Amino acid sequence: MAKRVSSLAIMLAVTIVLAIFVAVFAAGVSVASYAIDPLEEGVSDTLSGSGTHEVPYKISSGDDLAYLAAQVNGGTDYDGEYFTLTKDIDLNDSEWTPIGKIEIGETQTTTKVFNGIFDGGGFTVSNVSISTKTVAAGLFGYVGTGGSVKNLTISGLTAAFGTTTDDMGYVGAVAYNEGAVASVTVANLNINAPDYFVGGIAGYNAGTVSSCTLTSVTEATGKYIGGIVGTNAGTVTACLSSASITSEGIENAGGIVGTNESGTVENCLATGDLKARQVGGIAAYNTGSITTCAFYGKAEGIVGAAGIAYVNNGTVSNSLVAANVKATGETVENEFVAETVYATASNAENSSFVKYLTPEQGGISADKMKGITAEGWNTASDRLPVPESLARNTAATEAALLSEAKVVTLDDVTAEKFNLYNGWYLVLPAREKAGFSFIGWTEGESPYGPGAEVVISEDTTFTAQWVLNEIVFVSQSGDVSKVYDGQESTITAEFTHDLAITYEWFYSLSEKGPFEKIDGANASSLSLTNVSSSGIYYCEATVSADGLTVKKQSGNFTVVISKADYTEEQVGTVPSFEGTYSKITTLESYDFGNSSPFRWFRKFFPFPLERLVRNADRRRENLRGLFQRRSRKL
Repeated sequence: MAKRVSSLAIMLAVTIVLAIFVAVFAAGVSVASYAIDPLEEGVSDTLSGSGTHEVPYKISSGDDLAYLAAQVNGGTDYDGEYFTLTKDIDLNDSEWTPIGKIEIGETQTTTKVFNGIFDGGGFTVSNVSISTKTVAAGLFGYVGTGGSVKNLTISGLTAAFGTTTDDMGYVGAVAYNEGAVASVTVANLNINAPDYFVGGIAGYNAGTVSSCTLTSVTEATGKYIGGIVGTNAGTVTACLSSASITSEGIENAGGIVGTNESGTVENCLATGDLKARQVGGIAAYNTGSITTCAFYGKAEGIVGAAGIAYVNNGTVSNSLVAANVKATGETVENEFVAETVYATASNAENSSFVKYLTPEQGGISADKMKGITAEGWNTASDRLPVPESLARNTAATEAALLSEAKVVTLDDVTAEKFNLYNGWYLVLPAREKAGFSFIGWTEGESPYGPGAEVVISEDTTFTAQWVLNEIVFVSQSGDVSKVYDGQESTITAEFTHDLAITYEWFYSLSEKGPFEKIDGANASSLSLTNVSSSGIYYCEATVSADGLTVKKQSGNFTVVISKADYTEEQVGTVPSFEGTYSKITTLESYDFGNSSPFRWFRKFFPFPLERLVRNADRRRENLRGLFQRRSRKL
C-alpha cells in the first residue's frame, strides 16, 4: 500500500510540473534571457568554427551572442580571434548583458575586454534592450585595443536607467571603444541615461570610429550626446549622422560628437536637428581638431549654439555650415552664442578658421564655398558639398541628404526646383527679365522682397512678382506746318522699350476733341496727304506681356497745311478744302498775273477781272465824294 501511495505521489508531481510547463508556453510567456550563465541548460556552450581568419567562429543566434558575452565577461578576451555573424538576429527586447564590461568598485575598477575581430557580414541585430544599470551599456560593452567591430547594423538599441545621481557611464552600439569600429549603422536609438556619455556608435572612443552612420533616434537623454560618439579622445572619420536629437533633458549635444577631448573629427557630416542646453553642429565642446566637416541641420541651444563647436578651445578648419543655428531661452551675453540666422563662429578667437555657407538652390559649386578648399569635398552640382570620403553616392548618404529635404520651387523665368532641409533658411534671390522690374516674391498671401530670409518647413512655391516697365517717350518730329505742294507730310513719334511696341494714331479738329482712332495707322510715323489733314494728332504706344499692359502718349501734333499756287498741270489734282480759310482783307494782296490761280476763273468769266475791281473802286470813291458834298450843304 505504501509503495502504491509513493508511486501516485510521484506521478502527481510529474503531472503538475508538466501542466505548469504547458501553461507557461500556451500563455506565450517568454522565459528567454540573454543575461544568463552559458553553463545553464538551453544556452550555447560552444561556437562552431575555429576562430581563425579562414574559419571564424560563427554567430547564428541570440544564444550564440549570449555565449560570447558570457565568455568575455568571464575573462576570455579572444585576442586576435575572428567571429562572423551568419544571419539576422532578433533579441526581442529581452534583457541583454553587453559583451565586455566595466565595474567600478570603491577601491578599484575591473574591466572585461573583447579583443577579437567581429564581422557582422552586413547582417542586423535587432531589439537590443538593457534596463539593468551598468557602466558600459551596448551590444558590446568594452572593445579593447586589439578588438574590432565592423559591417554590422543594429536596429533598436534601448538603455533605460531613469534618473541617476552622479553615476557616470557610457552608452552606444559599442559602449567603450579602444579598438576599431567601422561600417556600423544604428537605427532607433532609445536612451534614458541622464548622466551618461551617449553616442549612436560609441559612448566613449579612444580608438577609431570610421564610416559609421546613425539614422534615427527615438529618445536620447544624457550628459554628453553625439550622433556618432558621446566623448571622443580618438579618431572619428567619414561618419554620418542624419538623426534628430531633441529630447528634453539633454545637457550637451553635438551632431557628430558630444565632446571632442583632444581627439580628431574629420570628413563627417551631420544633417539632423539638435536641441539641448548647449549645442554644436559637430561638437558641443572641442579641445581637439575638427576638419572638413559639415553641418546641414538645425541647432537650437537654450544657453548657446554654434554651427561647428559651441565651445572651441581646439582647431576647426575647412568646415562649413548651412543651417538654422540659434540660442533661445536664457539670455547669455558672450561670444559663444550664435544669435544670427546662420551659424557664427564658435568664438571670436577662432572665427577665421570656420567658413560658413548659406543654403542656395540646387547644389553649391566650389566657387561658392566661401573659402572652403575643394580638396576633400565632393561638390557635385545636384547636392550640397559632402566630404569626399563619405562616398556620397552610397545609399546611406543620399538617404540622409534627402530624408528631411523639402521641395522649393521658384516660379519665375527659371522655374527652378531644389531641395532644402526642414528648418533651413532660404535667402530669396533677385531676378531679372527683359522689359520688367522684379519687385519680390509671394508665397500664398505672404509677400517677400529680394534678400528675404524664409524658414522652409514644408514643400513651398514662391511666385515671382513683376511690374512691366514704363514706355519711354523720346521725341516727336515732322512737317506740322507747310504749304501743300503735292508731296506727303510725315509726323513721327519715337518711343523705346525692351519689348515690342504697338502704335495707334488719333485725330481731332480741336485740342478739346473728341479724338478718333485712325484706322490702319499702326506705325511710329504717320503720312498726311492733303489740306484736309490739318488738325490735332497724337500717337499712343502700347506694350503688353504676361497679362500686363503699359501705354504712353506722345505730345500733340498741331498740323496746319494750306493751299499754294498751282501750275496748270496741277489744277486737276488739287483736292477740295473742307477747312476754314484765313480772312482776306484786300484783293490787292493777290497776284493777278498769268501764274495766278485765278487764271482758271477767266475760262468761265471772259471779262477782265481787273477792270471789275477798278470799277468797284471808282464807284466807292464816287459814293464817298457824294456823301462829302451833301455834308457841306447841310
